[in-house]
Amino acid sequence: MMTQLAVCRVLAMHQGISHLRHSQKVTHVGWNYGVLAIAFASEFYSWRISYRELLSRKDPGESTWDEIIGSKDPIVFTIFLEDSAGMAGTLLAFLGILIAHLFHRSYFDPLASILIGLLLMAVAVLLGRESGALLVGERTNRAIIRRVRKIICDDSSVDNVGDLLTMQLGRTRCS
Repeated sequence: MMTQLAVCRVLAMHQGISHLRHSQKVTHVGWNYGVLAIAFASEFYSWRISYRELLSRKDPGESTWDEIIGSKDPIVFTIFLEDSAGMAGTLLAFLGILIAHLFHRSYFDPLASILIGLLLMAVAVLLGRESGALLVGERTNRAIIRRVRKIICDDSSVDNVGDLLTMQLGRTRCS
């Protein structure tokens, strides 16, 4: 999936730069809006499913961002972030076409394309960072560490608990 984001990013930025150099008037605006509406609806449907799954996995006091960063299951947060970027990119494309059409300035459409490329680059870097951390092993989230510490401290045979060092290599559930 990250390769797909990288290819999309390169294509979006290449399109934007080449259209900035050779500016063209925006035509067939109705078709553009129709295609963008279908694309947004498709992305939103998938995003809604991934968002619900993300919410079902997060702890009550945890934000959605904390769940994305702390999640050990890359499938859900990858789909969520890709769909979020897809919807944001569709909105940027819509705004680029709309502003170019309203103000008769053809450079807004390619600027939107370049912004979409930058957005995809940011999402690819975030996904690469999070997936890389899972590959090398990272500590589990603080809520699980607190629960483990409490379980250990509640044991009458334990006198003292020092630093807990954890390494999580895959998805787990702690209830």
